[in-house]
Amino acid sequence: VFKGKDMDAIRQQQTLYMCELLGGPRMYEGRGMLEIHENLKLSDYLFDCFVMDADRALHSLNMTEELHDIVISMMEEQRKYVVKGHNKADTQRLVDGKTILDRIGGELNVEAVVETMYFGAERDPRIKFFFFLDKEKLATVKRRVTDFLCGALGGHSTIDVNIVRAVHYAMNIGDHQFDALVENLSTSMELMEVDPDVKADVLDVVSHLRGEITAGATSRLEIARRKTESAGTDGLYKTLGGDAGIVQFVEELYKICLLDDRIKMFFQGSKLDAVKAAQTIFMQQLLGGAVEYTGRELKRIHETLLIQDWQFDAFLDNARKALASLDTDSDTIDECTVLMETTRLVSPS
Repeated sequence: VFKGKDMDAIRQQQTLYMCELLGGPRMYEGRGMLEIHENLKLSDYLFDCFVMDADRALHSLNMTEELHDIVISMMEEQRKYVVKGHNKADTQRLVDGKTILDRIGGELNVEAVVETMYFGAERDPRIKFFFFLDKEKLATVKRRVTDFLCGALGGHSTIDVNIVRAVHYAMNIGDHQFDALVENLSTSMELMEVDPDVKADVLDVVSHLRGEITAGATSRLEIARRKTESAGTDGLYKTLGGDAGIVQFVEELYKICLLDDRIKMFFQGSKLDAVKAAQTIFMQQLLGGAVEYTGRELKRIHETLLIQDWQFDAFLDNARKALASLDTDSDTIDECTVLMETTRLVSPS
């Protein structure tokens, strides 16, 4: 994007723009953001990369988390001016003067559809990991989803579409998980006997949210994936502290898993120490060490255990927590996540 450009001039104008954006005096007199970016054809992915670079720069200044979040939030507000086509989905389409919300039967029907969708999602092994919430928290989430959907379908909502990305960014929701939730939504509307044309319009509106909801997986983790593919894992291995650091990581990971009701059943038995030792060697090899894992084939191990997707997601979640507890930086955690994801071998049921 910046190749062949006058970087000094761009930097000067961007500095003036940012100063004004963050509450300073009006100093920027250049072209509008829409005009500047109109022909650049920037995607959400490229804007995410820019924001992530800004995130690193802010952290290097040792500012408070509160101030950091304010700056990133204000930069995020500029997405609609920079990314061509962002937020231009026709979510307010009318048929015979009626919005999609009117045609589906109003807010109460949307609430019923959401309730049925969540009933299925909480039992779907592909995505139930995301729905392990206490009843009060889950009820709050359902209300907010209902409120948001009503707005997206043409009604009133108190929830701004621009927060959807921020809410879901750290959840690492992939395309396959988004598809699974949409499938549950579709089934819910079928059970509610929603008119097929209305159902199609609802699904079309929801499909436009894919980029917002999967941004964490498709942007941050994609950057980590490209880095490991191009640069290898030698640097990662050193950053983790070599074999000793990975031993510490696995030790912390097991402590967390043993307390996790979702998967602690896989970490019990008289052979636990031997399993931990073997898994430590496997992790050392996976994360860049020279040691060679010679234990049983993972596929055979996991076929016996009948591990499901949501349980593997819980394991990855715990691995990220374990790394964070050891003060591992977020980029390194992402690289580890990408590598551990390659070992996903789960039961299809």
